[in-house]
Amino acid sequence: METLGKMLPRHDSPFLDKWEPPPSFSLPEPDRFLRVIRASLKIDRHVQLFKWVQGEFQRLVPNQVLVCAWGDFAAGPIRCDIVSALPGMRTGYLAKSDVEPLIAAMFSFWVERGRCPFRVDNWQDILAHHNFLAGVDTLPPTSLSAMHSVLVHGILDKRGSDHSFFMAFDQDAQTMPGQTSSPAMMFELLVPYIDAALRRIVHLHVETPGESPVQSNQFLTNSALSKREAEIMEWVCLGKTNIEIGIILDLSASTVKSHLGRIFHKLDVTNRAQAVTKLRQPAGR
Repeated sequence: METLGKMLPRHDSPFLDKWEPPPSFSLPEPDRFLRVIRASLKIDRHVQLFKWVQGEFQRLVPNQVLVCAWGDFAAGPIRCDIVSALPGMRTGYLAKSDVEPLIAAMFSFWVERGRCPFRVDNWQDILAHHNFLAGVDTLPPTSLSAMHSVLVHGILDKRGSDHSFFMAFDQDAQTMPGQTSSPAMMFELLVPYIDAALRRIVHLHVETPGESPVQSNQFLTNSALSKREAEIMEWVCLGKTNIEIGIILDLSASTVKSHLGRIFHKLDVTNRAQAVTKLRQPAGR
């Protein structure tokens, strides 16, 4: 933590964009902002959160990776969800031990700086001189180490210790076309809506890359399915859509659909319900 404090920018550093509202504050993009808020109120599934973050939200808070964390940051445990369209940047593809030191360190820095939203523009320099990601070999090239900046903000739970903390990583140093507002300002305004949406969805239970919530070995034993096909069918059994399965397993929705076509052919069925029923039958029937 002491090393982090030395590496991260000071209050007066040009690398730190700390937003404070002017006396005559007015929202620069009220129509877009209200659309984004209204859309957030309808989120109750992880795939909807993913689509929301990849939609107009990007015009207000440009980012390639949104790290959402919650829990007791002093005593633990900390849980996290990663929302990103980048290949390999999924909740299930980063073990908690890979990102928890980074999350805890940035949370402490945010608290020390008065719990105000800020942006760090020298992110690559910080990573180059700090061992946040030492020993982590699961991150793809276009991941956190390739980012140019990070927006940081959170919400303290004064009724208990279930704090929420968010980091929006952006790999583009330039402002998005049509963007007229400060990303730090918009991030502060939108964080409560991100937090509320996360509280309405089921956290993805994935402890290791591609792990299913139940053992897929039973499907491998009782059918001619490949390991990947068995994984997909485990999520089908839980009612996940093609898009949701793609997010969990880091596949495109069209690839999931192709896998399902082969699964239906192997099982001699025509739809998901028939496939689930057949796989749940005891072997030999």
